Amino acid sequence: MSRLGTMLTLSVSALRDRLHTCLAVDRWAEEVAAGAPYVEAGALLLRDIALLRLAALLDAGAV
Repeated sequence: MSRLGTMLTLSVSALRDRLHTCLAVDRWAEEVAAGAPYVEAGALLLRDIALLRLAALLDAGAV
């Protein structure tokens, strides 16, 4: 793959990760607004973000 292709792939991957993180934060806010305890909803948020990061590492072949 060319250097430009690699850079574009990394940029798209980074944007996708940020989008998924934003969606996880939105889900956390909805759960808290619906009455879920902050700590429980926060733990789910951290789990979701960790899973997203792991998926990104697996996609990149880093793991």
